[in-house]
Amino acid sequence: MVTRNRFRVLCFTVSVLLVTAGVLAASSRLEPPMEASSFARAGSAVPGTQAETQSEPGAWVPWEVGFPTAGNAQNGAWEKQLLAIAAVIRESPALSDLRGFFPGLSGSNGTPVNWKGPIFGNLIFSAWWPKAIERTPDGRAKIKKTWEYNRPSGMNLRVNSFPTFGGAATWMEDELGRFFPQPEVRREIAGFSVYGDWLVITRPGKVSVFSPVSQERVLRAYIKYLQPRAQDFDKMLVRSKQEYADFTSPEGREKRRRHIEEIVAKLADPRIAETERRQAEARDRRREEDLRKAANPAPGDLALYATNELKTAKALLDGMSEADRRAPAWHRPDPKHAVALVLVPAGSPGARPIAELNRGFFDTSLPRTAMQIVAVNLDPFESQVRAGAREPQARVPLAVAEQTDWKRVAALLK
Repeated sequence: MVTRNRFRVLCFTVSVLLVTAGVLAASSRLEPPMEASSFARAGSAVPGTQAETQSEPGAWVPWEVGFPTAGNAQNGAWEKQLLAIAAVIRESPALSDLRGFFPGLSGSNGTPVNWKGPIFGNLIFSAWWPKAIERTPDGRAKIKKTWEYNRPSGMNLRVNSFPTFGGAATWMEDELGRFFPQPEVRREIAGFSVYGDWLVITRPGKVSVFSPVSQERVLRAYIKYLQPRAQDFDKMLVRSKQEYADFTSPEGREKRRRHIEEIVAKLADPRIAETERRQAEARDRRREEDLRKAANPAPGDLALYATNELKTAKALLDGMSEADRRAPAWHRPDPKHAVALVLVPAGSPGARPIAELNRGFFDTSLPRTAMQIVAVNLDPFESQVRAGAREPQARVPLAVAEQTDWKRVAALLK
């Protein structure tokens, strides 16, 4: 039996379901599925969820800046350039409709170690939640104090600082620095290459971010990595051989026999004693076999890997001509051994050139405040949108990265 109160609850529930269905239908009309080749349509505003598009239009929050060396004469020149890049971002088509979020930009700088080299810094774009914003008496948007240290993930633009590339084995380092398999160009945005999670922007004609590493340098670093590991194995092999010799010597065999007899002697039941004897003798034989294998590893045994690799790498380096030593190294990963070096001819299938970040990239004749590279981090926004994220805090930064006129930014670089 349906009472009057239950009837009211039932009607309310049906109403909520109908409204929800209408919202979902409207949302599906407003937000067509993304194409596989692009996460945000070029030249169009970024839609939020239906609830967000119904909210009041957003507005830019005030520019923020943080310089660790207050009063430094170079801060003014640096901030002026950051603001020039920020002005280009503000004109991105992705920001033509601010419903559901409040955009903000902040800048910073840092000083290289020993005060040498160009000043570097960051420009951060954030899409703030409406709940984190309050209005000043004159109507301007302002971040609430309670949200100043609880910020949305911002899209980081590194200025005068190289991107961070992964994929390097632990041994890919020497006294000159780190090197790594050069990442492939995954796609392009506005004519600029995306390497891994990084969109790299430089002025036309600027030297490459990457510099090739020679086969000799790669081999020497690999040999240096292998030597202590091969030495450790050699010491372990000496111990294993000695242990096997002791175990199988007449004295060792007699000691093993007595040990088994002592175990059996403690058992009063002859049947249990005989069973224990067989098991003890089986354990003894397995132990002898294990020691034999450890003392005499097979040619392909994993224990010999460092020793064999060291011999191969030394022989390869010794047999190289001067031209081969100077030639750029190309490496093909070994799926069975993550740290292995597999040098192959340039352009081989599945191989990548070994590179380092170009130590001659920055023009030291320019003022230290001269901006020479901008690297835009697309992580985690790209993966979030690919996974179906609809919130502006994920979609807007990616759309800004894809729709900003980066050629205008490149024109500002030196």
